[in-house]
Amino acid sequence: MTKLYALFELIDTLGIGCQNAIAIANNDYEDAVMIESAVRSRIDCIVTRNPEHFKPSSIHICAHSWFAQKLNEPSA
Repeated sequence: MTKLYALFELIDTLGIGCQNAIAIANNDYEDAVMIESAVRSRIDCIVTRNPEHFKPSSIHICAHSWFAQKLNEPSA
């Protein structure tokens, strides 16, 4: 976990984000909250086991398996 925290920044979910998430066209409110928090924080991508849960989204969505593979590739 220490390595993950060194690589990634955790973002907070704010009350306004929870309210704004209601307007996001997503069947899962919790996923909509994550999308809203990501947009507000201007993150590069959301890494998830279920990319299909985050469609549509203005944030790039990465499957965790793909992302883990990219992390393990040698630097160019």
